[in-house]
Amino acid sequence: MSLNNSYNKTAIVISLLLIIVIFHFPIYGLNKQDSIPTEYEVRAAFLFNFIKFVEWPEEVFKDSLSPIILGIIGHDPFGKSIDTMIKDRTIQSRKIIIKRFPGIEDYEQCHVLYVGFNEKRYQVAVLKPLEGTPVLTVGDLDDFIRLGGMINFIITGNQVGFEINLDAVEKSRLEISAKLLKLARLKHD
Repeated sequence: MSLNNSYNKTAIVISLLLIIVIFHFPIYGLNKQDSIPTEYEVRAAFLFNFIKFVEWPEEVFKDSLSPIILGIIGHDPFGKSIDTMIKDRTIQSRKIIIKRFPGIEDYEQCHVLYVGFNEKRYQVAVLKPLEGTPVLTVGDLDDFIRLGGMINFIITGNQVGFEINLDAVEKSRLEISAKLLKLARLKHD
């Protein structure tokens, strides 16, 4: 199979996933005249779905009812869309709680940590201490994968996609579903 064929199949699969995400998880709070979700509403839907396709080691939770904590460090590009989308939803009987950390000095342990493009200054300071820990790190920065991040949002054409750092995931003891891996560009740091 040629590289172009492989790339085209990946683009088609990402497009299908995007359609499923948009129609299966409606973006609440849009006006009726607004029919296309914003880029960050799509990314919020992807974040929710990433959580669905990741398994954490049992010891990271105090008990079977402990929530999954999604942290957002620095500037929050999602606004209320992510709160609305996740409100009252559970994954594997666990509630999802969103915590926002204004800066690195305020950061607490969580299960998923999003580092946005405005937080380039935090990349090394956040990613280095998390290396090898079961915290799913998600970003949308140019060097995120190379610096040890696990999932990085990318834009291909006008579509949101993502790449996964296989080395960082392996060190973390997280289990990412093969279904999610098939939709990603796979990288090594």
